[in-house]
Amino acid sequence: MAWPRSNSVSNKAGKVYGYEVAIIKVQPSETILGKVIPEREVYPRNEDFGTYGWYYPQSHLEDAEAKSNGLLNSIPDLTPSET
Repeated sequence: MAWPRSNSVSNKAGKVYGYEVAIIKVQPSETILGKVIPEREVYPRNEDFGTYGWYYPQSHLEDAEAKSNGLLNSIPDLTPSET
């Protein structure tokens, strides 16, 4: 399963440089070199930006929000129905 997420990119003083919108994926648990790595959320790799992650400059907050909202609206409603 994957979920969209939005973040601002800023320095220690709080100056915002831009915004990232990303689809967070769930990586299943796996064993690497005998060590069990539990299920975890993973951020897109650098090469995945443009497909699973997007960067918007500081002056494009509205574009970042539109992308995030579009991704959120594309997810089926996962709220349990009351019957």
